[in-house]
Amino acid sequence: SVADSTLTIIPSSAPLMDDENVKSVTWFHATNVYNWLEEVSFDYGDEDEDMLRPYVHLGSKEAALELAKWKYLEENDDDNDMFYLWQVTLNVEAVLADVILEDNNDWFYEVTDSARKTLGADAVRYLNKWESAGSISLLADPRYLTAVRVDDVDIDTYFDFVQGKELLVAA
Repeated sequence: SVADSTLTIIPSSAPLMDDENVKSVTWFHATNVYNWLEEVSFDYGDEDEDMLRPYVHLGSKEAALELAKWKYLEENDDDNDMFYLWQVTLNVEAVLADVILEDNNDWFYEVTDSARKTLGADAVRYLNKWESAGSISLLADPRYLTAVRVDDVDIDTYFDFVQGKELLVAA
């Protein structure tokens, strides 16, 4: 549990301790998949298989940009020098887990591979120890997400994002 954590929740994430705020904030996800939300939201059509639906990781803008920097911009080859920064919201009907987990290797694969079966909820908060350490991140059933905005980000515009400058909405 978070109470036993060696991490401290950073001030910007403190409001996310309140359940209502989780559904009113914009969450971020960095990926090199153009139609990411469509790709991860497919319907299994079978309740038993649906229990094993993989959940997606969402976090603060800072966490998403940290992940993107090392995953897509620093360790890239010449063909992969950009990514998509998705902004999404968690739908109000989503059931939020009562617990806040701590990010550790013991639960990562189990929860990601079978979140509904493991958690019994549509979304669960976790204390991120990798990207933007100490921030609250979210594991969520992608069917409960609504896309707000998607930005194409390359190495040049990445630095604009880090500095808080606005980008144009991707076409």
